[in-house]
Amino acid sequence: MQRDRRPGFREPDRGGGPDPAAGAGDENDLIPEIKKTHAPNPRHDHPAHRPKVSLMRTGLLIALYAVWPVTAVAAAVIGRVRARFLLVCAGTWVLALAIATTATGTRVAAPIGLMVGASACLFLAFAVSSGVTFIFNPDTTYDVDDGKKPPAEYVVLGVVALIDAAGIALAVTG
Repeated sequence: MQRDRRPGFREPDRGGGPDPAAGAGDENDLIPEIKKTHAPNPRHDHPAHRPKVSLMRTGLLIALYAVWPVTAVAAAVIGRVRARFLLVCAGTWVLALAIATTATGTRVAAPIGLMVGASACLFLAFAVSSGVTFIFNPDTTYDVDDGKKPPAEYVVLGVVALIDAAGIALAVTG
């Protein structure tokens, strides 16, 4: 569409030239305080400025997350392990993975997930070791097991305790 060039609709003369107060090369700049530089910022997306993640630390975390279920399954295959113990181990391992993969701050999320999951495993394994009681019926204990606990469970709990200590150490050293 063309502009209407009739005399009544003429735009006022704005000078058309550069701002006399601007220096050389500032023809297109606005106020110097808000001008945006076009040079790349070295703090953004530069490999030298990304946080360094130790390959050894990452490998250790992966190994700790892998040893936990492998130990529980190996104990179930080799020795006698109760089903509720395996459920506690599996559920708390999934909890640890959920925290590690969904929490923000990836450098601390994996050790925190490991620490919380292993601590929950230790707590819940001892809490349900003799039976399960629900709060709505505290006088009834389900799946009562007052006999001797299988030694394989103590081996798994020892490994989980070591994993918990390693998770705490990795979380503290950050």
